[in-house]
Amino acid sequence: MDNGGELNLDEQVQLIYSNDPTHTETLITNLTSSSNHHRSQAETLLNHLGFHFLPRIAKFLRLSPNPTTRTMCALLLRNLILTHWPQVYAVPRSTICHLLAYSLHMESDPSIARKICDTASDLAAIIILPYSYARSSDLLYWPSFIRFFNSGVALADQRLKQMCLRIFARVPQNVREFLLPDSTSRHDFLAGSLAAPNCFDVRVTAVAAAVNFLQCLPNLSEQDRFEDLLPLMMSTFTDVLVSGHEAAVQDSLKLFIELAENWPRLLEKQVTNMVESMLEVAEDESLEEGTCHLALEFVMTLSETGERAPEVMRKMLQFVQRLLLVAMKLLLDIGGDLVEAEAEGTNNYEYGQECLYRLSVYFGGSAIVPIVSELLPTYLAASEWKKRHAALIALAQIADGCSDEMIKNMDHVLSMVLDSFHDPHARVRWAAVNAIRQWSTDLGPDLQVKYHHLVLPALAGAIDDSQNPRLQAYAASAVSIFAENCIIRFVKPYSNILRHCNL
Repeated sequence: MDNGGELNLDEQVQLIYSNDPTHTETLITNLTSSSNHHRSQAETLLNHLGFHFLPRIAKFLRLSPNPTTRTMCALLLRNLILTHWPQVYAVPRSTICHLLAYSLHMESDPSIARKICDTASDLAAIIILPYSYARSSDLLYWPSFIRFFNSGVALADQRLKQMCLRIFARVPQNVREFLLPDSTSRHDFLAGSLAAPNCFDVRVTAVAAAVNFLQCLPNLSEQDRFEDLLPLMMSTFTDVLVSGHEAAVQDSLKLFIELAENWPRLLEKQVTNMVESMLEVAEDESLEEGTCHLALEFVMTLSETGERAPEVMRKMLQFVQRLLLVAMKLLLDIGGDLVEAEAEGTNNYEYGQECLYRLSVYFGGSAIVPIVSELLPTYLAASEWKKRHAALIALAQIADGCSDEMIKNMDHVLSMVLDSFHDPHARVRWAAVNAIRQWSTDLGPDLQVKYHHLVLPALAGAIDDSQNPRLQAYAASAVSIFAENCIIRFVKPYSNILRHCNL
């Protein structure tokens, strides 16, 4: 609040608590002012007001016609409650709780409603978490919140139900158990919300509530009681996807990834259907890149469960070929014909490389190499240079995780790479050098000991490519890395190459 320096803090406080609401509106507005002076003055006054300002903010959250003011009130109320609630006296506590519950009932702006739900969630945790119902005197101040939650659960008002779901998703588990005291009521609330007809907002919010709830269940027997929520969650995901609400689809995918990462065993019975659905999304070129990546990331995350969910891992083996094909397809998204553009990979290209590496690490060579050996010859024989390039990038990316199997099959895979040193396209030749460069570390020293007589002359040929200086430099660095794991007598015949590379 700017008073031209004429009023001290105590005088400004008197104006705030006067019957004129414009002073409070000005204070709240100035907290987000672009003027450093106005914002600094407002922050100083707010700090001076401290927790005494809480009832005033709660009142403006309920009554202000200005959406910006109500938004700021919701944020301020939450921050001040988290900081100062223990200092607030009994009567103001009752006032704050009543006004907040009223705002939960009445707020029609979805964005502001979400912020009010977050404030209510934090306050519910503060009030309920440390106590049983019988001991919590604060609960006497907030019966209106309990009534709000019960009405949101019981009634057909989808707006209230969505707000209750958001609160249910954010509060700790024992607060959920207080709000809905038995497992049947918790199950029915979530299942009914996930199946809510013609209300995607409620169903997507219910997915968030269900994911958070499931992750907090203490053991498998408890989780089994709620396993029928998973098909409903997937049905919600599918329906929202068909509706074209991709932002909501992406929100749901992020939640599924969280569940797969933290509680993969929850998904054991549904893993086949879920992975099938996610791969269909990842393969759908009509969807946004972010949506496809998130769907693939869900599958990748499940692939990495390992010992935490061996049954999930076993079921994932049937999808390895499709996963490799999706990752290979991402590698095709590269632009430009120049070698100099190699470092400028698209999101698809970079993520495709990452997926191939992760697949090789978590499935290993026995699963990956036979499939790759079947897929890559077709790519290498393709007329499109991007496919030939993708095949060589794939061979480089899987080497670390599949080293044992690749060494066993080195005669075959090395011949594919060395043939590509003569490819008519410079980007493909770059990818061939890149594969040797990567293998020199991942497959060394076996590569150097057994195949130095083939690799070093091929690299020498690339170094002689004066029309592509970037390729020359990269081949020289590949010779350097190759030589690090090479016995001196093997490299001695190629001393002219090493001198050319300043080695």
